[in-house]
Amino acid sequence: MDYYNLRKESMKLEPEFEVVQRPPLINKAYHGNFNVSFGEHYMIEKWGRYQYFDNDWNIKGIAAVVRAIDLFNSIPKNPQKYLGVFDLFAFMKNLKERSDPREIAQNQVSFQIKALNNLGITSDRIHPSYCAGGSVRELTKGKYRFDFYVPEDSFSKEAFLESGIPEKNLIPNKTRDTLLSLNLSTGHIAWGYRNEVEVKTKNKLIDVSTIENFMWDPVYDKDRIIGLEPISYTLCLKGVSGLERIYMAMNNLEDIRDIEHLKEFYDALGSKESYGEYIRALHFIMTDVSSFNIPLNKKKKCKEYVNKMIRNIPKDVSLDKIRSLLYVHSDSQPWYPELREGIEPTIEEIATYRTTKYFKNL
Repeated sequence: MDYYNLRKESMKLEPEFEVVQRPPLINKAYHGNFNVSFGEHYMIEKWGRYQYFDNDWNIKGIAAVVRAIDLFNSIPKNPQKYLGVFDLFAFMKNLKERSDPREIAQNQVSFQIKALNNLGITSDRIHPSYCAGGSVRELTKGKYRFDFYVPEDSFSKEAFLESGIPEKNLIPNKTRDTLLSLNLSTGHIAWGYRNEVEVKTKNKLIDVSTIENFMWDPVYDKDRIIGLEPISYTLCLKGVSGLERIYMAMNNLEDIRDIEHLKEFYDALGSKESYGEYIRALHFIMTDVSSFNIPLNKKKKCKEYVNKMIRNIPKDVSLDKIRSLLYVHSDSQPWYPELREGIEPTIEEIATYRTTKYFKNL
């Protein structure tokens, strides 16, 4: 199965779920950052909040994601594994009445493992993490200091075992990797258990998907979280997967840039230099800036990230060369037809910044 068909087949899962369009990379859910998830934009646009919905809903879709920490930290260190922009495939479910969290975990885990198995990824290769329990202070390394003890996530632990995952593959964890613990400036959001699912490829583990089971609502004193209380509704991320990572695991690839459409781009670049990811990310960002009429200059932090990416493209890479790469980038991803319209806005943004005194003096 090639990458195009992986995307196509993935969207056939859970046919009763509503398909939602990908959120723009700069949206209301993330102040000072690019889109890094799936459902937040949908919830903010539809209800203006992340909690207490008065109806049942189920959504699915593929979001384009740009993570600044990957751009400027992970990619330079490990370009074989990280991308400047990637496809995040997700299912999100809400029920206005609370369900049994054990039943939720069973459903989430069995769905995830079955999906991986159906793609040829056997259970003996799957290594999921789970929260081993501890105080909030301990699990968040002091980020939150209120008194609350988080029990071990026995729900997902038992579900993984029942789904055929060898016990030796389970990874107990005592960090925020397995405790969803956020305090968003754009609205209150529930806390809960989180599982990172890794798959062994040859001699290493790569994380391919995440499961989230929301368990508690934060208690606030103004903008500060001072405690947690049991959630009164069902909200869960049934599964969220980096599709490129899934494809790596399916095919035991050592380098994510060897996926068909990425290889085509890097062949055109003539090397696997990491600045290729800045060009790719800029193309998506400027496509959305243009398509959604986003005032980039008023988004200070995002604008700074854009400028930093441009600075990391070598000066001797001409605008004509970049333009030709953007055409390859667009043509190799027919599932994103909007990229074609984003070529000239991307070139214009790079060209404009390159004329600044700051850039010329680098």
